[in-house]
Amino acid sequence: MSAPTGIEALVCADITARQRFGIEKYGCTVEESPDDMLQHAYEESLDLAVYLKAEIERRKFDADIIRDAWRIISVLRANQMDGGGEPWPEALFWMRDNERFRPNPGTTPSP
Repeated sequence: MSAPTGIEALVCADITARQRFGIEKYGCTVEESPDDMLQHAYEESLDLAVYLKAEIERRKFDADIIRDAWRIISVLRANQMDGGGEPWPEALFWMRDNERFRPNPGTTPSP
């Protein structure tokens, strides 16, 4: 059998690094440990659920920012195409009043 390649090789390298870390931290391999590995796995899976949910929420937030940026671009383009006045003030006021664009969400925007 040949050595792993691609993603599998990366996973194998991660396993090797984790084993080294565990030996340095705990003084033994998982196989040699007297600990309850089922309990450890359960606790790690709870952590995993938290990490997954955090990334899901972060990506939703990022998607909202992208959608809002396109909304700003649409306002700017529409004002330019209509021959209207300076489009920037309208977009800037919208950004000022939008919670996501404030440096400290939850604060009142300055005039």
